[in-house]
Amino acid sequence: MVVILDNCTDGTPAVASKLGCDTIVTDLKSKGKCLTFAIPLITEQYGEDSFYMIFDADNVVDENYIEKIKEYVETYPLIQTNLYNLNTNGIIPRMYIIMDAIYLRIQKALTLLGISSIISGYGWGA
Repeated sequence: MVVILDNCTDGTPAVASKLGCDTIVTDLKSKGKCLTFAIPLITEQYGEDSFYMIFDADNVVDENYIEKIKEYVETYPLIQTNLYNLNTNGIIPRMYIIMDAIYLRIQKALTLLGISSIISGYGWGA
């Protein structure tokens, strides 16, 4: 597992180290810039066929999350799952939660219709 550490002001580096995660340290202060920087490094280290998922620090996943999504990871080239977010204070986090809920429902409908899905927010992997 690789954790991208971007301008961390909490205990994330220590937790990642304790869990044995590889880390990529940046100071880009932008999720998009961090991913643009880190994904080629991850691909170089783990190969073109590596699977990676994008999470934010305040996302919450079930203890058995990886086991539950394994079937989908092995079947589809790209997946998105529903995550819970710890940061609900303020209008911006609440709007993200509402928009993600809407997008996930649209995505489910599109998938059931056999139409390409929308990928948005966090909790997706390729």
